[in-house]
Amino acid sequence: MREYCQQHPEELATTWCLRYNRSYCERDFHEPGKVECLSPGPFCKFRSNCLVWENLTEEQRRKKLKETRLAALTGAAGEERE
Repeated sequence: MREYCQQHPEELATTWCLRYNRSYCERDFHEPGKVECLSPGPFCKFRSNCLVWENLTEEQRRKKLKETRLAALTGAAGEERE
């Protein structure tokens, strides 16, 4: 049986939250605010196997890396002008 995303019913689900029984598709992880881990910290017994948390963490790492690179480029460009 195929499961579909709760936010995007036309998309197949790729990630599930076992604790809250929610399904997510790839689009959810690229749209801000669509996916959140409702069990912060070590309180969720599923955390060690949680793909939602891992995907969110990876997405946050990408954003932070992108912001860091952009800041470095902007800073370097600003220094060249001085």
